[in-house]
Amino acid sequence: MTLPDLSVEIWIAILVAATAAGVIRGFSGFGSALLLAPILSLAVGPRIAVPAMILANLPSTIQLVPEAARAVSWRVALPIGVAGGFGVPIGVWLLLTVEQELMRRMIAIGVISFGLMLLFGFRFKRRPHRSVGYFIGGLGGLISGAGGIGGPPVVMYLLSGPDPAAVTRATMVLYFAVTQFVSVGLFLATGALTWLVFWIAVVLVLPQIVGTWLGALAFRRSSELLYRRIALSVILFAGVAALVL
Repeated sequence: MTLPDLSVEIWIAILVAATAAGVIRGFSGFGSALLLAPILSLAVGPRIAVPAMILANLPSTIQLVPEAARAVSWRVALPIGVAGGFGVPIGVWLLLTVEQELMRRMIAIGVISFGLMLLFGFRFKRRPHRSVGYFIGGLGGLISGAGGIGGPPVVMYLLSGPDPAAVTRATMVLYFAVTQFVSVGLFLATGALTWLVFWIAVVLVLPQIVGTWLGALAFRRSSELLYRRIALSVILFAGVAALVL
């Protein structure tokens, strides 16, 4: 199957969005699908867009994993990663069988509400019980499988904790590595990973890699405060975009 017959303007917008998504991912450790999902879903539909985005993200994930593995808090990463791996299959089932509009809007309202809480200074004084991590990781995996945007619950959980920016970013990177690889396996098993999905992912890979490299470079030169502000801005943008689009 060949690429969809889209206008040049739409392809340019998709490539620009993919590059910007890579920059955000490289800087913050998350957020690529939050920027790319709206335009790609409008162009080809969510059942093509979601597996294409996740497949295209794998090379940039591999870029980030070695550095993240050296900085990660395994005590935090393991519960959310394991739970995320179990949550993804439920989300993929929802993607393939359930109408998404109501769930998308409910998620958006929750993202905006908690994002505003973080923006105004809410943080845990110490890391919550591990059971909270399992719940948040599972919820993020479910949303990732269903819409490719499983970042908000996990990101908000990690940003509200006491860890420094480098540890938070590393934990996000490894969490999303787990959910992405599980998602690709499930898409293969369910037949959702078609040739059309594959070729769209191929188009997205290079701008994602370039953007991720630029974002990672910017992170090394950023401050703790700047990282937190940009991460929260991405979360709030994602919530508003999901609510109005």
